Amino acid sequence: MPSEPRTPTPQRFPLALRVAWRPKAEGNTPRPKAQAGETVNVSEGGACVHLPVHLESGTHLELAVRTPEDTIHLSGRVVWSRGGEAPPFPHGMTVTPDTPQDRLAWELLLFEQARGPRERAARLAISVPVSCQTAGGAMEATARNVSPGGICLLLPGLLAEGEELVLLITRASGLLEVNGRVAWTDAEPDTAGLIAHGIAFVTPGPGAAAMEALIEAHRRAALPG
Repeated sequence: MPSEPRTPTPQRFPLALRVAWRPKAEGNTPRPKAQAGETVNVSEGGACVHLPVHLESGTHLELAVRTPEDTIHLSGRVVWSRGGEAPPFPHGMTVTPDTPQDRLAWELLLFEQARGPRERAARLAISVPVSCQTAGGAMEATARNVSPGGICLLLPGLLAEGEELVLLITRASGLLEVNGRVAWTDAEPDTAGLIAHGIAFVTPGPGAAAMEALIEAHRRAALPG
């Protein structure tokens, strides 16, 4: 009998951040006073948090995670907890960002953790229009994800592996030109007829600038107003 496919385990990052938390108010119940806690580790859909009191599994919480750049508001549910003789008590919980702005801030927080001090190959999912100059002429693309070493582009035509191109990325200070090389392509187009291409940045410096410009464009597009 074939084995069931395994669901990938979300990557967890050890990270200590201050958290203001309170049980989620039900109906017209007054909101309880917020208390302080601290994260132990975080992932895309969860966090381990040290709290000064022991909460039962299934408890719903309002969380405000404080980073140097943002305060990220999350809805949490306790999945497991461990008591003890004295606080703090560890609690594992699922978390969901409350607004699109909170979701973006949470994604960027995890992306920065994945990058790490040595710029590991973390990828951030984005949706940003990008213009390209290829050997066959100009082509409009959509960036699907980006990392310090490259970018995944959705293109209306197929480029050959190894083909070089120039990415034209709009930023506040003007147009940024970045040299890239096709590292891989998908065998089949998606439902919109677009073909995914993995583009490696040819040089690290401009590639890092391209990544930051795309993240900023993604931030502007994702936030309301």
